[in-house]
Amino acid sequence: MQTIKVNTSKTEYGVAFSVKGGNFLAAIGADFHNKGRYAGQFSPFASCSNKTFPDAVEFISDAICNHFAQFGLNVEFVNA
Repeated sequence: MQTIKVNTSKTEYGVAFSVKGGNFLAAIGADFHNKGRYAGQFSPFASCSNKTFPDAVEFISDAICNHFAQFGLNVEFVNA
């Protein structure tokens, strides 16, 4: 299986997930409707809201892994 590297980087709003070349995949940031909670978006494949930060990261990371697994690709998360 081939492996793709997904960069994780902190932004002023939360965390961004991208691949080589800076192509944006997903993001996690403050949930505007639930103070103190987080929302994540991996459009159009998955989204979450009203989560703790670790739960939002786990949900979006799992969604990214499951998506690319359908194409026979492993995902490795790295800090950019």
